[in-house]
Amino acid sequence: MDQNFTKERLACLELSLLTSRAGQAARWCMLCGSAVSVLEQVQKSDKSLPLKEKERQAILSLGEGWRRGRLSQRAEQILRACQKQNIAWITYEEKGYPYLLKHISDPPLILYYRGRAELFSMPCVSVVGSRRASSYGQKVAYELGEAAAREGLMVVSGLARGIDSCAHKGALDAGGKTLAVMPCGLDLCYPKNHMWLYHRICEEGMAVSEYPPGVKAEKWHFIDRNRMISGLSAATVVAQAGPKSGSIRTAQLAAEQGREVFGVPGDIYDPEYLGVHHLIQDGANVVTNPKWLIRLLIKNNPIKMQSEKKLGHAVSYRTKRKSEELADEQTIAKELAESKKQSSKRAGEAVWLYDSIEEFGCLSERLCELTGKSAAEVQQAITILELRGLVKRDVQQRITKV
Repeated sequence: MDQNFTKERLACLELSLLTSRAGQAARWCMLCGSAVSVLEQVQKSDKSLPLKEKERQAILSLGEGWRRGRLSQRAEQILRACQKQNIAWITYEEKGYPYLLKHISDPPLILYYRGRAELFSMPCVSVVGSRRASSYGQKVAYELGEAAAREGLMVVSGLARGIDSCAHKGALDAGGKTLAVMPCGLDLCYPKNHMWLYHRICEEGMAVSEYPPGVKAEKWHFIDRNRMISGLSAATVVAQAGPKSGSIRTAQLAAEQGREVFGVPGDIYDPEYLGVHHLIQDGANVVTNPKWLIRLLIKNNPIKMQSEKKLGHAVSYRTKRKSEELADEQTIAKELAESKKQSSKRAGEAVWLYDSIEEFGCLSERLCELTGKSAAEVQQAITILELRGLVKRDVQQRITKV
């Protein structure tokens, strides 16, 4: 047996490789007290463990080599791959394991990671949402990541296109930390076109996975990953989501885990916001401003947040607080007013159009109605504002402020 690792760590590694069911190996350890105890009890033919016969035989076979001080071939391969790929790992039984993740019902027994282990002690907030995010949703996700990072929170997400990647980038651009939960081994990247962002996260933040090196992303991995995204964080924010979005399930899991759930309201005519609107109807807290949200989380000590209220979808959401307890509204109003003033100044001769754009954006035909200008004049002004980085067109060709 490799002398560079303790018997307890290697026992955890061996057990984690025996089952693909999320949290199953950790539950075995909880029942017996430790991974080593699981191996020893099965060797003594202890029938008290709730194991299927196939699982019992696998552990029994493993135990024979274990008594002789040998690791399984699979475990040896994993150790070599981790060393070669610069991937570290921590077990559920060790002190440095993330505190909040340890207290969900199905934590991973082994957590593979790239980055500095001390980052596991940072308070976290998850930002999740649609892959087909609108420009408004992307802006909100970026600013949520940015605001959280500036206040010393680590931003957790799944590296997917749309909301996830914007939240990661916002945190990194603010000089903060972000954590990507991967649906595959850490020697791989999913999606592949986010490899540049993945490398940046590993260098400046952290990437984690419950899957060993070499394991490719499978459909069910994304379902299992959701519980880790919510489980690592004291609060989960859904920035944009359709009714069947995986981020809705992440929010439900967060509530079941006793964590805060927040939703960002959007266009009521956009189906990509229907899911988050249902969450809000069921009692999720409404996000009205990224800075407000982060100040609220800091004020209420993220580590101690607990669920208080049972609502629809068989999940729990925290009861809403009185408005006077939420944030310093005057400060936020001043900051927003100053930001609006600076943007209007940059708009220059096209300010007449910029100031007419509605909160969630509008089509060019609507801008003609609002301003009384011709289509040609409106298009010319839109071009000026686009060149100055003040507006964007979303997938529905609506003009929205950046």
